Amino acid sequence: MAKRARVLIAALFVALLALLAWTSLRKTGSEPVFEGKPLNEWLLQLKDSNSDVERIKAAEAVRHIGTNAIPTLLQMLREEESPFETKYLAWHRGWYNPFVIHLKGLGGPADIFERAEAGFRELGPSAAAAVPELSRMLDREPSLDGTSYVPSILGNIGPGAKAAVPALLRAALSTNTLEHFYELDALGQIHADPDSVVPVLIGIISNAPKDRIYAVRALGQFRGEAKSAVPALVALLNDPNLQGNSSRKGLITDRFRVESALQKIDPETYARVVTNTDPASTR
Repeated sequence: MAKRARVLIAALFVALLALLAWTSLRKTGSEPVFEGKPLNEWLLQLKDSNSDVERIKAAEAVRHIGTNAIPTLLQMLREEESPFETKYLAWHRGWYNPFVIHLKGLGGPADIFERAEAGFRELGPSAAAAVPELSRMLDREPSLDGTSYVPSILGNIGPGAKAAVPALLRAALSTNTLEHFYELDALGQIHADPDSVVPVLIGIISNAPKDRIYAVRALGQFRGEAKSAVPALVALLNDPNLQGNSSRKGLITDRFRVESALQKIDPETYARVVTNTDPASTR
C-alpha cells in the first residue's frame, strides 16, 4: 500500500512537471529570440542569476531585442503565475536553487510581473510605444496584479510617457490604495503637462498627508514650471508636524525634501526662507 502511494505521488509530481514544462513552451513559442534563447529566459537570467556577468549579458540581450519585446512584456503583466511555477521556471533554467540562499530577492526568484518590469526598465525611453496600452491598463484593469507595476514602468520611460499623464493623475487620486508613491513618482519623472499636474500635486500636499512628501518630490522635478506650488511648500515648512531637521547630515528627512524641492523651483524664495539670505546681496 505504501509503495503504491509513493508511486502515485511520484507520477503526480512528474505530471505536474510536464504540465509546467508544456505551459512554459506554450508561453515562449511566439517570443522574440536572441542567440537561441527566448525573451523570458533572458528575463529569468536578468532577475534571478547571482552572477553579475550573467545579469549584464541578459540586460544586453533584452536591449538587443528592443521594441520587439513590448508585446511579450505587456502580455506578462496580464498573466498569472503561481509561486510554484515561478520557482519551477527559475530552477528549470538553472537560475534558482531552493536549497541555497540567494543574494538577490531574499532567497526567492522574481515573479512574472517583476520580470516584465525589469524588461521594460532595460528598454527605458525606447518603450514609449507601449504607453497607450499601459495607460489603458491603469484605467480599465486596476484590479490586475500586474497593473501595480505600470506606474513605475511609465516613470522609467520618462517624458516619452506624456500621454499617460491623465491616467496617472486618475490613479494618483484613486481611493483604492492608501498611498500613491509610484504614481506620483512617475508624474515627476515624466514632468509633462504642468498646467494639469501641478495643481493636483498642490492639492495632495494640502489634503493627503500620507502622499504629501511624494507630491513634493514630484513637484521638484518640474522646477520653474511649478512656481505656483511655492506658497504650499513654504506653508509646509512651517507645519510643526513636518518630520526631520535639514541640519541632520546624511539623513534625508521630510523637511530636507521640501527644502530641496523649493530650491529647485524657486531658488530666491529658498534663499530667503531657508538660508535667511537676501538673493540680491549675492549678485
